[in-house]
Amino acid sequence: MMRLSPSNVWETLEPPRYVTVLVIVMYLGSLVAGATSLLAQGEPAVMDVLAAMFLIAGGAFGIPTAWTGQTKLETAAAFSCAWGMILLTALIGFSPHPPIPWPWGAYVVILTIVAVCAFFTRWLRIKDVVERKETLEDEVKLVIAKQEFTQARG
Repeated sequence: MMRLSPSNVWETLEPPRYVTVLVIVMYLGSLVAGATSLLAQGEPAVMDVLAAMFLIAGGAFGIPTAWTGQTKLETAAAFSCAWGMILLTALIGFSPHPPIPWPWGAYVVILTIVAVCAFFTRWLRIKDVVERKETLEDEVKLVIAKQEFTQARG
């Protein structure tokens, strides 16, 4: 049986690895938020269970798909997490007895960390695409210049 060292685990992550780690943290936060909101009450209401199931399913499905880079499957997990966060935020904001096990501040911190990770990873992905596009444009200009030089020579 092969032992997994930290470097071997790091190599199994889909590049760009730092983005993948942040996305996994985001899905893990969704999973924890869903599980704690479900376990916070004795008899949860239907909407509480629905929000928790969206968060749990999205987190549990999102972690392995993000790890391996299966973006089409990860899209479903992201939508599930988003709907769960929307429902849970609505329940917290408009319910007289919100489904939270901790003080408001701690729960808001977890949801904020998940949201910040989402926006930060999106920024990192956009930044990488822009850098690749600039490199590609430079390569295209070089090829065009070589073609023009070849045609001018002869």
